[in-house]
Amino acid sequence: MYKDIEHTNHSHVFRQMIDHMLNGAILTDKSKRIIYVNPAFTQLTGYTLDEVLGKNPNLLKSGRHDQAFFRDLWHQVDTIGYWVGEVWNRKKDGEIFAEYQNIYSLKGSDGEVQYYAAVFSDISENKRNETKLKQRVYIDELTCVYNRRYFNERIDGQIKLSKKKHHNFYLFIIDIDYFKFYNDHYGHIQGDHCLIKVASALSESLQKGERLSRFGGEEFVITIPELEEKNYAAAADRFLNAIRHLEIPHAFSPIHDFVTISIGAACLKPEQKMTSIELLNRADTALYRAKQSGRNQAASWENNDEATGQEDNA
Repeated sequence: MYKDIEHTNHSHVFRQMIDHMLNGAILTDKSKRIIYVNPAFTQLTGYTLDEVLGKNPNLLKSGRHDQAFFRDLWHQVDTIGYWVGEVWNRKKDGEIFAEYQNIYSLKGSDGEVQYYAAVFSDISENKRNETKLKQRVYIDELTCVYNRRYFNERIDGQIKLSKKKHHNFYLFIIDIDYFKFYNDHYGHIQGDHCLIKVASALSESLQKGERLSRFGGEEFVITIPELEEKNYAAAADRFLNAIRHLEIPHAFSPIHDFVTISIGAACLKPEQKMTSIELLNRADTALYRAKQSGRNQAASWENNDEATGQEDNA
């Protein structure tokens, strides 16, 4: 199995060492045909030696890497003798997993490559933990929706994509009416409960492509990358109705017994040149008008009037 390696005095010790490694190991000939894998390889991938003997290691390819990735990988192995990095591969059962892999070219006494060796470890759990940590950076801990950091880092990219597709980009700022009084009257624990319920209700009302972020305090932002002006009022009503029937008692509301929201909206058309900050300011101006007009309704900056809402204005 080890060909000319087997005649050395240390071949038995060498094989024991490889066989007892916790990391997977592959040995190929110079044509990249597998001549040996250790037990850890079988444990990690599900393939036995008999199943992979004589085959190219690319049978493990996951499809996540393009040809340029492997071209650069093997160029480095052939020029400097090794490559170290992360690779996504596929197990026998179809599961895709992440490897931290070391690949080496092994040369004979004539200086020519005789073998290729690879040693790898499964880092899938580490990658999952990394993903969770990255996600936590962008998630509001209380409400579990996106946070302001996510909004700030993604808004410009969302706007560019909408412009590229020649779609209107709508931004809705949503504020819980009388939240300060609510917090003071019922306490911060109940105030947090209110925020969680509102965030959950708004999340459930979202349609494809719409994203909700908690902007801070009792303020939320919803972005819609593809929305025609004629459909603005329907979208605003959808958000208002999502909150209208929440069973959360409201403090100091002269008419309504439940929490309500006010909405300010602004639209960025494909031909307009406007920064995300300017768009936010327009939506904030519309929100101010919705509140001045009695709350529990939506106002649009573009239309310069209230687009939807209840006439009794809680």
